Amino acid sequence: MKRILIYFLICLSFALAQSPTLERIKEHNELNCGVSGLQAGSFVELVDGGLIGFSAEFCRAIAVAILDSSQNVIYIPLNGQSQFPSITSGDSDILVGDISLSAIRDIALSIEFGPAYFHKDDKHYAPVIAEGDSDWKEIVSWLIFALIQAEEWGLNSDNIDGPVEGETNLVRRDLFANYEAGLSKQIGLEPNSLSRMIRAVGNYGEIYDRHFGSQALVSTPRGLNDIWQNGGMLYAPPFSTSP
Repeated sequence: MKRILIYFLICLSFALAQSPTLERIKEHNELNCGVSGLQAGSFVELVDGGLIGFSAEFCRAIAVAILDSSQNVIYIPLNGQSQFPSITSGDSDILVGDISLSAIRDIALSIEFGPAYFHKDDKHYAPVIAEGDSDWKEIVSWLIFALIQAEEWGLNSDNIDGPVEGETNLVRRDLFANYEAGLSKQIGLEPNSLSRMIRAVGNYGEIYDRHFGSQALVSTPRGLNDIWQNGGMLYAPPFSTSP
């Protein structure tokens, strides 16, 4: 009986274990976001002393999901020499910007890539996290997938918890809410973390539109950066909460 109890407690401790990166973010109430490739018209740029840009939006989205605030992001400007050491040293929780996935980076460096959030020609740009914290990689990955899934299902910052047009979108929103509760629990976040993220920053399409679409100074067709139904390369794996 004693052995069974010890075994149960060990299993319970593993079940309740959280990403050390996530625990540190919650403890300090801030997300350290390393950004690389600062220049006008790039993924991230300095404007009036502050950081804006397409890639920076993903740090804002993750901060909202975890901390319920897009303001709790510490942006760390980096260059080609400092970007990866900032991740491997733990100074940055996540690295975004003008960084494309490649075999040598993925294999030779102590880093991992999340899902690609931008495609251009043969380059696929993705967030970077430190190797060895698989739970943190899952959190980053599924939050980005949620932004894509929301667009695929017609959910956006206006209707995620407001009026929805059409029975199909209403069913999809209810389904999204059902998946949200289970998925958020599994990755160590609050039950409404996905919907509040979308409420704050919008779905993937809204983020793209602000920086490259109709709201940008120069509009760029989405092309590869459209959802797969429209011929693009963006997709989210099934949001099932059971094996």
